[in-house]
Amino acid sequence: MTYSKEVAERIFKALSKFYDQSERIPISSAHLSGVSYENIGEEGLYFINEILKEGKVAVYTTVNPMGADIYDNIFGINDKFLKRQREIMDAFLRLGVTDSFTCAPFDYFQIPIKNSHVAWAESSAAVYANSFLGIFTNKESALSALASAILGETINSGLHSQINRRTVMKFDLKDVRNEVEAGIYAYYISKLVDRPFSVKMRNEMDSIMKKSFCGALGAVGNVSYFKTKAYLTNEYSIKKEDIKKEFNELCTANSGEIIILGCPHWNHNEIENFVRKMGQRNLRKDCLIACNKRAQNELITRFGKETLNKRRIFLFKNACPIFSPLLKEKGIKSIITDSVKAAHYYRLRNIRVNLKPIQKIIKEETE
Repeated sequence: MTYSKEVAERIFKALSKFYDQSERIPISSAHLSGVSYENIGEEGLYFINEILKEGKVAVYTTVNPMGADIYDNIFGINDKFLKRQREIMDAFLRLGVTDSFTCAPFDYFQIPIKNSHVAWAESSAAVYANSFLGIFTNKESALSALASAILGETINSGLHSQINRRTVMKFDLKDVRNEVEAGIYAYYISKLVDRPFSVKMRNEMDSIMKKSFCGALGAVGNVSYFKTKAYLTNEYSIKKEDIKKEFNELCTANSGEIIILGCPHWNHNEIENFVRKMGQRNLRKDCLIACNKRAQNELITRFGKETLNKRRIFLFKNACPIFSPLLKEKGIKSIITDSVKAAHYYRLRNIRVNLKPIQKIIKEETE
């Protein structure tokens, strides 16, 4: 048995005690976190290099974003960070993972078949997988997902069981008009429940609204599954004043020095829609959009890199600006975003946030 499998077995042994369950079930895919050097540091890099020396994943495996765009460092992140980030990337690729580096692995990569079991560590992706893709996963930790990827199985616990996917409350969301409102509702609900729930809404959510809802729900609390079509009697109507209070706590600035979009990662269609909604107008401030490298390839074909950059749109590829030294190194103290998940994490990092939906960003931040 290789060292990586020995470590994975020890992790599973600890998980079995935690869940009081030793039964394992096979998985069809895994998604790994703990990729940014900003998060794991030297200790994490040492651990990854040690455990992955001889290891290989047993199933199709994608990985979370890095802490820097190592392909096109236009924002000038320091060389040491880039070097370490490349070492982390190389270690994961040696493990046999797909060259993905995204928090939205369902956009460009192999989607597990409905009702299959997976081990996904990214919180927003786990919520999305359970709720919109009809697959089964717990919100895994970096270690548990890594162990599952190496062994090709997971502990049969939590949301892998149908009995634990029963919804206990139904929320009437009425009209959800944009991605910020979708995120705020999820953010508020996450503080009320610790079990799966159902939501009723009159408007269909578009792709960015879905990502926003899942991202905000995954950022707070432990609920990783909700239903959009269910009929329960104990329906709870959320008050507008409660939503307004949540918004005011997250929106801490009237403006921002830079626009940051793509949390969770936007795909090329979502970015293209944003660009086309701008019409002939250009942004007044730099706009950084986090996305997968495949999204960039599609966009360069359609628009050209120079055209996007002239409009002050820059793509942060295979990376996440939240878990990056980017803002700190640039001395940026306030940002504009449409992501409730991003607003939550930036607030924890003492970055002031001007939170507003895409249509308002286009109206107020272009000329």
